[in-house]
Amino acid sequence: LRSLLEVRAMSWARVGIFLWEAARERGRLRSVSQTLQLPVLDSDALRRLQALKPDATTAFILGTGASVADLSDKTLDYIQSQFSIGVNQWILHPMVPDVYAYEVDPDVRLLQALDRPEVRKKSPYLLFLKPSRSKDFSNASYLPDIMRERSFLYSRVNVWTRSAANIGRDFRGITRTISRRKNPDVLLDNGASIARMIALCAVLGFRKMVLVGVDLNTVEYFWHRRPDYLRKLGIDSFGTAQKGKIHETLNAERRPFAIDDFVVGLNLEIDNAELEVMIESKRSLLAGHVPVFDESGIE
Repeated sequence: LRSLLEVRAMSWARVGIFLWEAARERGRLRSVSQTLQLPVLDSDALRRLQALKPDATTAFILGTGASVADLSDKTLDYIQSQFSIGVNQWILHPMVPDVYAYEVDPDVRLLQALDRPEVRKKSPYLLFLKPSRSKDFSNASYLPDIMRERSFLYSRVNVWTRSAANIGRDFRGITRTISRRKNPDVLLDNGASIARMIALCAVLGFRKMVLVGVDLNTVEYFWHRRPDYLRKLGIDSFGTAQKGKIHETLNAERRPFAIDDFVVGLNLEIDNAELEVMIESKRSLLAGHVPVFDESGIE
């Protein structure tokens, strides 16, 4: 059956499977939403996100790799002029994005770090990934009060195909359907925050996305090179879930595709005029497989 459904022309069926699984997950999401007293990422929330930067042409998805420490003030200023989503430990970076994308971290100092002057001034939104275990529900209690009214709960369903040649085709069908139905509370996933945020930016209408700090070829993070960022937050050190020398998202045993294969797979079917995913750092594992963002035109 899977062999039949992996045929290129069966994309409609794979999209249907995703939508069926998303409908089931949506029911579980509503239950957790009531427990945590957090609203879901619904159509109204989608409109609020779209209204943040109506003139922006590019979405920057901000990862936490070591190359972030090399970003110039000029580049950071340009990122802030566009639409930006800071993923997980980006909270530790002094630049406040338009949106934070957060999933449960046992180190509650991460959420507590949101309660600082620059965050209060910028008033970003926060997307809180539904905890997969009930014992992690208490993590949400560490959300600062200033963030609660601008926080939304969402969930995920993994891409169904296991053929890289189908990723782009299925991604297009799923994100178009979510955009049309305006129900972004359950996003397409590949077991990585970066994949979910690419899907969200597509639903928001962005066709040009730049991955920042998605290095993948090292388990070093930006605060390892810039410990002063932590010191300003009163934090001596901050651990990671990475083990060994291979970035965890490159492990396909825990997800449908290694994250580099997923990103590259998007380009196999989707024309650049419809969706273009680029990488900011020339030293990223993705450089050479996807276009590198040209910063020469930044003013």
